[in-house]
Amino acid sequence: MVRTAPSYLHQATVEDVARMVESLTEELWILRDRVVVLEELLEAKDVVKVAEIDGFEPDEKAHARLAKDRSRLVRRVLGAPLARQEWS
Repeated sequence: MVRTAPSYLHQATVEDVARMVESLTEELWILRDRVVVLEELLEAKDVVKVAEIDGFEPDEKAHARLAKDRSRLVRRVLGAPLARQEWS
């Protein structure tokens, strides 16, 4: 008897995940491109050096803001399939 592993992801789920990854990759590239442009412009105008940005240590307020933004992003991305089910 041949045993197969149980299937947890149905075709629709796999397609949802593929769309999520594609959308995130596109968005990530747009953001990365803009960050590089901003870093180059700021350094060219002697506003801040890229090394200063790389070495930045956030204070408590910045940590809190980053944590809040990170949580919102995680909920939005990982919650996308659930939202799709609610729309159906």
